[in-house]
Formats: sequence, C-alpha cells, structure tokens
Amino acid sequence: KVSDWTSGSFGAAAEGSFAYATTGSPTLRSYTGYQSLTWTSSGTITPTSIPASLRFDMYVVSGGGGGCGGYAGGGGGAGGAMTYPTQSLTVGENVITVGAGGVGTAGGANGSNSNVQIFGGSLLRTSGGGSGGTDRGSGNLNGHIGGSGGGACAYNYQAGSAGITGEGNAGGDGSGYYTVDYASGGGGGKG
Repeated sequence: KVSDWTSGSFGAAAEGSFAYATTGSPTLRSYTGYQSLTWTSSGTITPTSIPASLRFDMYVVSGGGGGCGGYAGGGGGAGGAMTYPTQSLTVGENVITVGAGGVGTAGGANGSNSNVQIFGGSLLRTSGGGSGGTDRGSGNLNGHIGGSGGGACAYNYQAGSAGITGEGNAGGDGSGYYTVDYASGGGGGKG
C-alpha cells in the first residue's frame, strides 16, 4: 500500500487550487485539516494545477514476506514502511508502484518493493518483507532480511533475520530443536 497525505486541503488555497487526475483507483479520505489518497494497487497521480506552497507527506509500504514450509517454517516479515514528509510536487505524472506480498513456499519469497517516483525528482522506496526460515533444501534457517525480517524456523534455537533500519524490525527467534510444538518465530513488524 502506498499512501499520500497532504499537509493542507486539496481544495482552495490562497494561491490557487490543487487539481489532479489519478489512475489505480485510490481511496480519498477527509480529516480535520487535511485529506489523503491511498493506493492498494499501482497507479499514478498527475497534478494539473498545484499551489507552490502545498506539501505532501508520503507513506510508502511494501509487500510482506511469504511464510516458509517444512515442519516448522517461520513467518514472513511485514513489508518495509517509511514516511517521507513535506514532499513537493509539480505539474506532471508521479508513478506509484505497490509491491505484492511474497508467496508462501518451501524456500520462501520476499515481498516486493513499493515506491513513488516523483516527476522530475526523487524515488521514494521501501523494501519487501523478508521470508520466513525453513529447514527444507538449501533454505535459510534464520529467514531472510527485508523491510521487516523473517522469523526463524524451529531448529536449534535459530535467530530471526534483521529488518532494514528505519523500515521495520527483526523477525522472531525459533524455539527449541523440533520441540513438541515446533515453535517457529513470527515475522517482524513495524511499530
């Protein structure tokens, strides 16, 4: 999910109004003093008229990691999440890419990255969540690093994988050596 919060109104402003077109069917919500657009699939926002003083807070969230198979596969980590405050937009197309979640497989798959490409400016991005750990094949016992890290499998007290600084947290540790409950670690999240 990629969200776009404004620091003011989408309506009239002292130096003009904000007019725009979108693709990807974002949801518009109104709050006291500001409005938001939220994309849950990829799309664009193209301002056609914009006050020079208007600023946007962009919240970019990537796809979560997939869980892993085996007797005691770990959980996938949450997609990376980060706020990019007070961004400026100009007249032109800004491209929003919403990353998909990772598929749950024996070996695990990280989530896909999300980003916002500002027209004529920066690429605002976060990383997909790390997949969980597994005891199968050549899989990683600890899970994989991602926006938030994947949880470890339940094999000899493995540690969960790290999250990316600023985007998320580490996955949980596995508990035991194939204990009765096969206690694997859960994926990390973003607080």
